[in-house]
Amino acid sequence: MAKVMNVVFGIGIAVILYLLVLQGIKAFYPDPTMMEFNCSSLSYPVYPEKVYPANACMLNSTSEACQQYQDEQNALNKKQQECSDRFDKASALHGRNVFILAAIFGSLLIIASFFFFSMTNISAGIAFAGLALITYGFAIGWRSTDDLLKFVVGLVAAVIVFIFAIKVNQKYQPELRKKIK
Repeated sequence: MAKVMNVVFGIGIAVILYLLVLQGIKAFYPDPTMMEFNCSSLSYPVYPEKVYPANACMLNSTSEACQQYQDEQNALNKKQQECSDRFDKASALHGRNVFILAAIFGSLLIIASFFFFSMTNISAGIAFAGLALITYGFAIGWRSTDDLLKFVVGLVAAVIVFIFAIKVNQKYQPELRKKIK
């Protein structure tokens, strides 16, 4: 029963820490929204049917009203594209920063798991939450993060995980040898 409880609490620690860190990132560094860029306030002009028939451009594409309407449409399209470009740039920067934050917190959790090494379920839960955060960071920042940065962060994470795995093997290998003999 104790082993089952250790597994349950280890998984619980992993899930809670993972969600806690993600919620902390979201609370203190929220995702950009289109509302922040006032993109939603841009709307197409509406013409009453008597002033400007809906099919006027199709019937007479050289009319002054049609040209004015097309000019307004083009200007609005340009504004919307500029707004969308600003939003895309902010989203890419946000994705890269979340990648970095998740990698830092994930690595810190894996390192913190060393301090709880004597309590296997707690140490495993903390380490698993760290691994999940690093994986989440890669998923979120994949398209918006420079390949060199992804490589360096991945290398650091791999070194930390390998060191942790070696420490686990060193701790439990003598016990495993006894069980095999």
